[in-house]
Amino acid sequence: MFRILIVDDEHIILNGCSFMIKETLELPFPVEVLTANNVPQAISILEEQVPELILTDIRTPVMDGFSLIEYIRRNEIDSDIVILTSHADFEYARKALRYGVNDFILKPIDEASLKKTILDCHQKKAKEAKRKQHVVEVKSLRLSPIIDTHDFETKVRQTSKWIEAGMKVKIDMRFRGRL
Repeated sequence: MFRILIVDDEHIILNGCSFMIKETLELPFPVEVLTANNVPQAISILEEQVPELILTDIRTPVMDGFSLIEYIRRNEIDSDIVILTSHADFEYARKALRYGVNDFILKPIDEASLKKTILDCHQKKAKEAKRKQHVVEVKSLRLSPIIDTHDFETKVRQTSKWIEAGMKVKIDMRFRGRL
């Protein structure tokens, strides 16, 4: 299940965005939407669950959205972050770049841009999961003890394919020699 956390103190935006994601975007995968009215509430949710995508307003009461982003980065939470804002402010953009924010969506929220953002994030997370799976497969591959040349060559070819698939790099590991 693809989880999205929306953080906004404006109930109309919070509920509208949640409804849009669940009911009108027609996403090709199941989605769970979590909502928070403020940053402390969002942090409480993040202590229990890690969403793939966080949509957060910057101007929120108690703590601002950058405090949330700072918390996410400091705690190495593996979520993409998109800022929801009604202010096209260059200083926000600069600060967001420093925190590694993935994108901005201007309010009022446009369905097409929200859908594109979610689809892009989902695709990125799927690629990351596939790459991590390849790493696990390569790590679990045992090349020793090597019993015969055929077995060794097969394992080298298989390892090469896994590495190429995960890293998109052509590797030449032809066996040239004796064991």
